[in-house]
Amino acid sequence: ARLFVLRSFSAAAVILRVRAWRGRSILMIWSENLVREKAIEERKRPLRMPERLSPSAVTAFSECEQWFLYRYIWKLPEPPSPELERGILVHKVLEEIYSKDKKDRTIETAHSMFRSYWTEERQTKRELLFDMDLQKEREWGLNGLRMLDNYFILENPQNMDDDTIFARERWVRCNKVNLPASLPSPLTVLGKIDRLDTTDQGTLCVVDYKTGSAPTQTKYSKPFIEKMQNQAFFQLFFYAWLLEQEHFSVSQLKIIYLGGQQGGFIDQRVSLSDDLKNVEDTLLQTWTKIFHLISANQPLAFKGCTRSFCNCRLYKSLIFSPSELKQEHHEE
Repeated sequence: ARLFVLRSFSAAAVILRVRAWRGRSILMIWSENLVREKAIEERKRPLRMPERLSPSAVTAFSECEQWFLYRYIWKLPEPPSPELERGILVHKVLEEIYSKDKKDRTIETAHSMFRSYWTEERQTKRELLFDMDLQKEREWGLNGLRMLDNYFILENPQNMDDDTIFARERWVRCNKVNLPASLPSPLTVLGKIDRLDTTDQGTLCVVDYKTGSAPTQTKYSKPFIEKMQNQAFFQLFFYAWLLEQEHFSVSQLKIIYLGGQQGGFIDQRVSLSDDLKNVEDTLLQTWTKIFHLISANQPLAFKGCTRSFCNCRLYKSLIFSPSELKQEHHEE
């Protein structure tokens, strides 16, 4: 299982560029030993509450408490991901394309931007992501270009008026202070929105780009598809709730799916009131559960998941001793 997740990366350290505080870049070495060493240092201290919550953090906690611990509390280094890197570059293109004059917002320009951004990163990341395999790198790049093609089919940037786009890559933040006295306060909540559009009514539409396929384009059952759709929209409801704390009015949500062989897909929601109420309830419930786990100061009390793509089981095997894992099994 370890080799399946990390392939050649488990045997040797690799260079991983990560974004550091205030936008600076640093170089880190990712290896199993680094995960162990960082976890050893973290385990010397009592567990502490996270500094903030974001939509991805709340979702991560609901899906796998153990991975939430590793990623958002201990902040352990993560294995490299070609898919994540491609998503970052595609998002960057879709942000910057609207900085250009309308006549220059073409698919050719978008392709050129993607290639240029990858050229800037390629020297430090090519071996890390593709193990010097040119065919893998080529297929990865073509998939990125195909996502941009799908976007231009769904929306033509040349037809978008500058006044329509209210903001791109906008951070929203709220310090929630009206919490029960038993919980640590304030709760800082923040997120980064891909795009905000203005509507004909003068309200806002939250737009989110996703580089995966739309749930409706899968072969899963209808109930499972609806569950996936609701999970995808939770992030946007979260953004809409944050904007309302800043006294903006949000009337629409739009997810633009860029992946899949069938082309892109747009999913929209226009009735938000009940869902926005649920966001605050979910935040409070999540913060309460995290607080109880932190107060217990038992890392293994954070439950793992059974998803094949999650690294929680790998990290657990690296961090905890066989006797600790055996004791956990007996307690379950």
